[in-house]
Amino acid sequence: MGQGKAARTVQGPGGVPGCWTNRARGQRTGGRGERGGWLARRWLVGLLLLLGSLAGALGWAGPAGAAAGGPGPISFSFGPYALPGTAPRPDFSFSLEPGMAVGDALFLQNRSPFPQTFKLYATDVYNQPRGGAFAYRAPGAVQDGPASWIDLVVRGSVVRPGGSVVVPPNTAWRIPFTVMAPSGTAPGTYAAGIVALDVTTIGSPASKNFVQVHEGIGARVFMTVLGHLTHAVAVGRVWVTPKGGGLWPLGASRRAEVHVQVANTGNSVIDELTLRTSLDPVVGSREELRTLHLATLLPGATVVLSVPATLRPIEGPTTVSAQITTNSGLRASGGGSTWSVPWGLGLLVLVLLAALVLLRRRRRHGRRRARPAPSRERQHHAPVAP
Repeated sequence: MGQGKAARTVQGPGGVPGCWTNRARGQRTGGRGERGGWLARRWLVGLLLLLGSLAGALGWAGPAGAAAGGPGPISFSFGPYALPGTAPRPDFSFSLEPGMAVGDALFLQNRSPFPQTFKLYATDVYNQPRGGAFAYRAPGAVQDGPASWIDLVVRGSVVRPGGSVVVPPNTAWRIPFTVMAPSGTAPGTYAAGIVALDVTTIGSPASKNFVQVHEGIGARVFMTVLGHLTHAVAVGRVWVTPKGGGLWPLGASRRAEVHVQVANTGNSVIDELTLRTSLDPVVGSREELRTLHLATLLPGATVVLSVPATLRPIEGPTTVSAQITTNSGLRASGGGSTWSVPWGLGLLVLVLLAALVLLRRRRRHGRRRARPAPSRERQHHAPVAP
């Protein structure tokens, strides 16, 4: 695991009123000039004092500094333990039978010159629905998945949920842990994480400008329960949405995003997934969009990956294609379609057509009213034969 800097606490002191005084040179003495200058100086000093008081009340004290008496920046390291002379491990990977326990160890190093307090906890992990990023659940969340299989042991004691440990200055600890899959667990790869969250308090929480930032580092734990493993990936829905509200012309947004739904339908982790998408319009050449890479897709996860695109104006239907490949040789594809049509321009055309129809009707109505009515005074009747 990479090393990370821990949280920093920043406390901004309250503003201290002050005043400016500046003696003018070459002042005239006596009379209205001296009295007016004295009044002006008192008015200016009073205004500055008032502004200084407001700054103190609102906490406007310029750039915030470190907490008074604070120990300065803090840092720590956390990750899989490696024997001296061996290469560091990026994560943990175990193969086990249901009911079987395996063990390993982490290291936690306080690299600062003062004690640090950490929350150590096992957590369930997941892929974020948008973008598929690997994420750890918060320490207060219910951890009833594979995280419940992990027991941490610090200085001979098992760390319970919500527990914390204090690491002395410039000290590194080796932290053992055990993993045991419950009996009856189905075959497949399960994932969890172990997190060290720095909760050291620096400064005085009673201060109104007190800011506390916590930083955590997580180690991934992959546990494969032996049995039949399946590797499968699928492409679901593919669709396009406008982006940014750009108008070209009169409502046609050229900027858009292509969204592809990707699912891990097997029971093992998929590593190094690559998404390639393209637009194939009826008129014009095929366009390849940006390639996306996803490092880890957990079993059963369904995520939406999005790629920016530029649609051509008034080109009619466009075919959207998506292809998925993995480093293990899996392939999947899917597609959809969209229309690059300026709907605002189409609406304007409809309005113009409606206006023309209305104008034509009014002209017809006007012509009918302008025609002379037939005269009833001169009527000739043909004689009727006897």
